[in-house]
Amino acid sequence: MKPEKLTTPQLQKYREKRAKDFTLIVKRDKNGSIGKDPNPERRVGQSTINRELAVLRASLKYILKTNQQVYFPLPLFPMTDERRNVRKGFLSEQQFRLRYDKLPYWGVKALTAASFYTGVRRGELRLINWDQVDFRAGVITIYDTKNGNSREIPILDGMMLESLREAKRERDRMYPGCQAAFAYNGKRLGDPKRSWRTAAEDGVANSILIHDLRRSGNRYLRDIGVPRPIRLSIMGHETDSMDKRYGIVDRTDMDIVRELHRRKQQEKTTAETTTGPKTKSRKSA
Repeated sequence: MKPEKLTTPQLQKYREKRAKDFTLIVKRDKNGSIGKDPNPERRVGQSTINRELAVLRASLKYILKTNQQVYFPLPLFPMTDERRNVRKGFLSEQQFRLRYDKLPYWGVKALTAASFYTGVRRGELRLINWDQVDFRAGVITIYDTKNGNSREIPILDGMMLESLREAKRERDRMYPGCQAAFAYNGKRLGDPKRSWRTAAEDGVANSILIHDLRRSGNRYLRDIGVPRPIRLSIMGHETDSMDKRYGIVDRTDMDIVRELHRRKQQEKTTAETTTGPKTKSRKSA
């Protein structure tokens, strides 16, 4: 179809058609060939359709901007409001521990622990090699980042340090040629969504997605008192708006507000008991 024939009703029909499609499951057979099968449990989301239309819109705008000899009217693109689609899932450290203990191998344990305690993107973690992990200094240097700027993240005591050390011992003993810090059977990890789902059990935050670890990481760093600029640096956020997006208020915040209010009321009551209630002085006639 020529660009000048594209209309808003046609784009809306595209939205409706795509919303009926199923997402694809990538499968690899014994020969290493990759195939894709429809996932009957999940349809294409509205956010995904927004991304597809955004690519088309940006392409058309680029043509108009770079080629002065071409002109066509740009239709209105029917985009859905994604503010209602913001995830609100959080994991507490105790909930994460329950899921962590059921993960099948050290590579995925280490990756999820690093994601939970630092909020770093899984895509950035998967590209880390062992020469970027400095146990002595207690830091991991990330070179391949979303914004192109390298940064360092801390290796925190507990599950993160434990799993990294065990993954390193396993690599040294069984797969000395593997450079990937987060690996399985000597090969760099793909997306561990399946392992994360498999580790779920009834009553242990089954609705929590693996991406919610990034949001939980932001909350964990905030709750232990890490200042916002440092959180932004560790997580790779460039703007406060993204930090606010991942720092969604939940019941824990409400508990903090109630506790502060209770303390204030208690101080007020104590002061009135000690000095007596304040009374207004009457003007003499």
